Amino acid sequence: MPKQLSSDGEVLAAHMAASTAALQVLIGCLEQRGALIPGQFPHALEIYMEVVKSREGVVNDMTLAMLNSILESTAG
Repeated sequence: MPKQLSSDGEVLAAHMAASTAALQVLIGCLEQRGALIPGQFPHALEIYMEVVKSREGVVNDMTLAMLNSILESTAG
């Protein structure tokens, strides 16, 4: 049985879904125009996430989770 989201969780999920969809469309357009090599964005995002994880101090788990979701949805 799926867990029911709080009101804040629903807002966050809707925001994430809309942001991910917008990024997928943008990446597709840029790849079609030759401004991005297919796979270039997910690769750059992976590198960025590794840099963030290697920094000293507190890493925001929510930010990493959102970045990971974007990475999964744009990796093809």
